[in-house]
Amino acid sequence: MNLHHVLLLLAASTGALAVGQAPASSFDSGIEGWGVVEVPGPPYDTVVTNSTPFFSTVFGQPTGSIFSTDRNGNLFLFSAPGAFLGDQSAAIGGFLAYDLRFTPGNLAPGSLHPDVILQGAGQTIVIDAFADAATQTGYWESHSIPLTAGAGWQFDDLSGAAVSPVAFATIMTNLTAVWIRGDFWAGVETSFLDNPRLLAPGSGASAAVMALPTSCNGPAGPLNLTAGSLPQLGTAFGATATGFAAGALGFTILGFQSPGLPLSQFSSAALPNCDLLASTDSVLLALPSNGAASFSWTIPGAPVFAGLDLYLQFLQLELGPMNALTSLSSSNGLQLTLGS
Repeated sequence: MNLHHVLLLLAASTGALAVGQAPASSFDSGIEGWGVVEVPGPPYDTVVTNSTPFFSTVFGQPTGSIFSTDRNGNLFLFSAPGAFLGDQSAAIGGFLAYDLRFTPGNLAPGSLHPDVILQGAGQTIVIDAFADAATQTGYWESHSIPLTAGAGWQFDDLSGAAVSPVAFATIMTNLTAVWIRGDFWAGVETSFLDNPRLLAPGSGASAAVMALPTSCNGPAGPLNLTAGSLPQLGTAFGATATGFAAGALGFTILGFQSPGLPLSQFSSAALPNCDLLASTDSVLLALPSNGAASFSWTIPGAPVFAGLDLYLQFLQLELGPMNALTSLSSSNGLQLTLGS
């Protein structure tokens, strides 16, 4: 099943409610009322300490972010201010979107915990929405957490009962806490948060393309990926990669995450400084012609996908005798924000 089919299935299973003014924080000049909580977890409903995050002018998407450093063995999470609480039922069927960055040093991955915790109407629900980012350090990662009961929300902890649509709606109507995980390592780490926002279905999110740079040089030089249009819902999106070596094969990678992992982790044929900048949720063969290969995709028109971030990249493979892989390289990446 390719990513297009996955999106269509998600849209078919998601109900859209009325659109409201979506809460958002950009951290351009301060922490905007956000906090940090530490919980022993599981269970995740007991706060050990409350603290205030720091404001960073060094890291941000594009400028400004908040950050906190792990102080002890508890799980720390960023805690949303009042603007994100109360009746947020308009966001059901949409997403909680945000960007994370980690600078932990050389530490081991920590235990499995929820990525987001919601509390409301006296109940706690959690979701493990993406692979732990503990090994994906030094990069900004954009995450879009589906605000749909059937997306994997569970009561209390990751072994709890599934949350029904009725229960999810009750909690979203009476939110008392929105916590975003910042703790992914077994030791001390510093985690940065930027651009948290609730995206309601059809919220009018703007389409955008952001380049993810690379220092990778292929056999014929850099592989340069550029977008031919903005990724608008219900339209055809196209992108082209140039710089393929003669006779090389190409693969288009489109995914929900940007791992930022060296290709050398996957193959000894990987060239230096070449990274995987798009998760492999959809992989398509691309046959270059005159050093170029193109990708085209008709984006589903379902309003629920407005504001969703996807990641696009091309890989280049050179094959030798007996089709043995002789080199593996990559283009820059593109972060695609789907707009309505």
